[in-house]
Amino acid sequence: MSHYEPTQAISKDEEFISLYKIKEESIGFSDGSLIAYGESAYIVSGKKILPINNPVTFESSGYLWKDLIAVSGDEISLYEKGNLFKVSGHHPDGTVLTDINNSKWYIVKENKKLPLPTSLIARLWIRKTPVSVSLESVNLTSHCQLKNSLWFSANYTCDIYIANMQPLIGKDYEFKTSFDEKLDIKTANVKFKQDITFSNFKASLSALINKVIINYANQL
Repeated sequence: MSHYEPTQAISKDEEFISLYKIKEESIGFSDGSLIAYGESAYIVSGKKILPINNPVTFESSGYLWKDLIAVSGDEISLYEKGNLFKVSGHHPDGTVLTDINNSKWYIVKENKKLPLPTSLIARLWIRKTPVSVSLESVNLTSHCQLKNSLWFSANYTCDIYIANMQPLIGKDYEFKTSFDEKLDIKTANVKFKQDITFSNFKASLSALINKVIINYANQL
């Protein structure tokens, strides 16, 4: 189990333990636990473990390396391997979230977040660091108006200023369109551009090096 610390166990004698029959089914780790076997990291979700595809996904999803629990071959054999967990995936059941703006706690269940009344109750669900989120970021928006890029062309473009969103945590942007009249849109392309400064140049260079390391490691 990964719900509780070993120090929370209550000592009982053999006579007390003998009152309970041993069931063949093992309990395993709690949903949302991060486990490591060999060089691979997984998220426990029900009877399955979801392989995390690379370190970028791991860190972008709000996980910390110190929270990985090293497991044995016998322990990992209790689970069926599920779908690959990618950067675009949703946090699975059992993930505990904490809002950095108001210190509220939530647990993910069936793609919904359920509030946990107190941090003490939240701590009973996890032995690792909760995933930090910011619900205020959902209300932060920016907009632009589509303009025809060239005369006699069916292509429209617009530029949205998103620099004010850079300090926010998270990895998702949501785009919505609203038109005064009905339009038939075949394709939509999104491009992100960044003004080069000394600080973001170093960050971009570091990210590039990490991608090279990841791609190289996958070929070994």
